[in-house]
Amino acid sequence: MKVAVYGAGNQDLYVNQLRLPEKFGGVAPFGGSRMAMEFAKAGHLVYLAEPDMASLNVDQWSAVRSAGVVVTTDDTEAARHAEIAVFFTPFGKTTFRVAKNIVRSLPEELSLQRPARYPLLSSTMFWNGNSGPNAGM
Repeated sequence: MKVAVYGAGNQDLYVNQLRLPEKFGGVAPFGGSRMAMEFAKAGHLVYLAEPDMASLNVDQWSAVRSAGVVVTTDDTEAARHAEIAVFFTPFGKTTFRVAKNIVRSLPEELSLQRPARYPLLSSTMFWNGNSGPNAGM
């Protein structure tokens, strides 16, 4: 499967504010970057689109790339290679801005997902006019 993950995750939030390693164990990076790493370790082709390379430190980016994730700052590059796109972005303007920018680059049968939520959008909505929570399914 080809996966595009949008957003590496706010490591300051996860590590320093929520203290996830201390409370639950594990090693940063967390969030979208960890999701991308796990998909890659499972054998999937994964693109992680993150425009803010400062969101992870050098060691964290190294871990992401070592897991086999292709890192890009270009949202449309990730979209062109995806069968599933996962938005690990703050819900709201950021998510919809990314969706608007990539929709023309998405394969027709792709599904866009938000973690722990129903599908945000399905690209088939844009080609066949379907709408609603089950659009494109």
